[in-house]
Amino acid sequence: MVKVQWHPAFCAAMRLELRGNPALQFINEFNLSEKPLETDLLVIKKISGIYIDNPIGEFFEGYNILEYKSPSDH
Repeated sequence: MVKVQWHPAFCAAMRLELRGNPALQFINEFNLSEKPLETDLLVIKKISGIYIDNPIGEFFEGYNILEYKSPSDH
């Protein structure tokens, strides 16, 4: 069975959904330590107090770690 890599599509979709928000910075597959721990997407809200007019982005504060899990992930 071929394992589908959803991470690039997830990151692209989040960037597209939240485009036009200069208060956000996106870093794909950000290493959380020197070892292989990583997250799918780190979104940094660079300016505090800025409202993100988007149902997904409106709850962002500071550093936001996002993971995509497909229904078949365990």
